[in-house]
Formats: sequence, structure tokens, C-alpha cells
Amino acid sequence: MTETIIGVVIGYLLGLLEKLVSDRHKSQRTSRNVRTLLSIEIDTDLLLLRDFWQAVVKEEPIDDNDSQAAYLHSQSFISIPFPGVTDIAFRSQLTELPSAFTAQEIKAVYGFHNTIDQFRVSLR
Repeated sequence: MTETIIGVVIGYLLGLLEKLVSDRHKSQRTSRNVRTLLSIEIDTDLLLLRDFWQAVVKEEPIDDNDSQAAYLHSQSFISIPFPGVTDIAFRSQLTELPSAFTAQEIKAVYGFHNTIDQFRVSLR
């Protein structure tokens, strides 16, 4: 009888240990996936912004006294459509951010998306 009780207790403890390990692995996997997803989104957005900027400044570089070149750059900036940067992954993972990022990293990611939003609004 004592062996049965000991066996049940050991089985219960092993089940708890397995659940803890499983939950920890799941949490780590979720954190990695959130970081990867946001990294891909930000890298894609930066590439789109870089291409946009290259299209704006494809003319000759301007110096401080070159008003004609500055005018051409400003016209390019206005006429070229702003790229379709997104924050879909960022917004969809808001609940997972605290477990995947440090507070400083969350502020940086939020700042990036906030800056893009402000820039997009200023172009309207």
C-alpha cells in the first residue's frame, strides 16, 4: 500500500515537472517567434523606406546653396507614393510583447512604428 502511494506521488510530481518544462519551452518558442515576426516586418519596412528614399534622391546630391536640386528633391518626395509599410505583426502581437522583449526593446519597436505613422500622416 505504501508503495502505491509513493508511486502515485512520484507520478504526480513527474507530471508537474513535465508540464513546467513543456510550458517553458512553449513560452520560449512563442518569444522567439514574436521576435522573428517583428524583425521580418521591420526589415521589410526599412527596405521599402530605403527604396523610397533612393527614388527621392536619385538626382544629384544637393549642397546648401543648390536651390534647384533641393526643389527637384522636394518634388520627387511629393510625387513618389509613400511605401506600404505595415504594423500588422506589431499590432497582432501586442499581448506577447512583454514576454518577448525588454521594456527598452518594446519602446524602440513602438517608437519605430510611431515615427512611421507620424510620417505617413504628415504626407497626407
